[in-house]
Amino acid sequence: MRAWRWAAVGAAVCWASAAHAEPETWSLAEALDVVENRCMTESELAANVRLWLGRPSVDRRIQIVVDQLDEDSLRFVLSRDGKPSAERRFHTSDVSCVDLRAAVALAIALAIDATVMQAILEPVPEAPAPPAPKPSPAPARPPAKSRPALPPAPPEERVMLEVDAQVLALVGVLPEPVLGASIGAAAPLGDSWHLRVSGWGTAARSVSVGAGSSETAMVAGQASLCLDDSSLRACAGGAAGRWSAEGRGFARDRTTNLPWAALVADLGVSLPLAELVAAAARIHGYFPVVRPVLEERAPRGQVLSTREPPPAGLGVSAGLAVGFR
Repeated sequence: MRAWRWAAVGAAVCWASAAHAEPETWSLAEALDVVENRCMTESELAANVRLWLGRPSVDRRIQIVVDQLDEDSLRFVLSRDGKPSAERRFHTSDVSCVDLRAAVALAIALAIDATVMQAILEPVPEAPAPPAPKPSPAPARPPAKSRPALPPAPPEERVMLEVDAQVLALVGVLPEPVLGASIGAAAPLGDSWHLRVSGWGTAARSVSVGAGSSETAMVAGQASLCLDDSSLRACAGGAAGRWSAEGRGFARDRTTNLPWAALVADLGVSLPLAELVAAAARIHGYFPVVRPVLEERAPRGQVLSTREPPPAGLGVSAGLAVGFR
């Protein structure tokens, strides 16, 4: 009977000792799990954490996983009893491995201490809310002073006139390709629309007609309505002028002027060079409605041969455009 009593007392003492025993610990190297990191191993990181923490082991319920997220970032997650308790992330691109190990070790040590502190602290009971103060009568507010109205922003200055001068090459407008020059001006009609007028002329070009030839040149004026879109400008309109033809090598040489008129479509692009100066280039399409014909006639008036341009022509021009406000 006495033996039974002594056994019961011994069991109670052992239970009490186990209840008040220190929690089980393990080494920092065992608590750390470093996953594929180029700057540190578990043993290197554990040595650094030990320097900051001041002890070689931690509560066995604590585990730290260090993970390389990508080439420029790293993180560790500290868990207690299998539940994440703290997470920290680090930029690694501009830090040496030695400094990175020291910084990560310090952060782990602080997180371990914070986790232990959180586990043993008891919550502080909330203090009773103080009684609400009696509302005091609000002082009379002086009438708000009216702020002076800000002056309106000055309107943005627009370019009111644009003048351009360009070198012109024509194919299919005269019977032979020819070079010329043009000068034009454009004025705005709205936010995106412009009215453009221009005049151009060509050098004389020898055109063979039967047994002789004709020194042929032309001058014309053009008016177009243009739509602007950023640096692009598309135009459509009409042009009218005349051919000047001087016969050579015929039985009877004559000089004549022949009317010419066409519908015109343009597409232009500009490249700014200064505040109001830009380089400009254009492609022109000509669709004649009045097309001159050069003829070789016999003394009695019979037509021996003719020469005329194709039913559509093409022009390319390039030069400078200057804006005026």
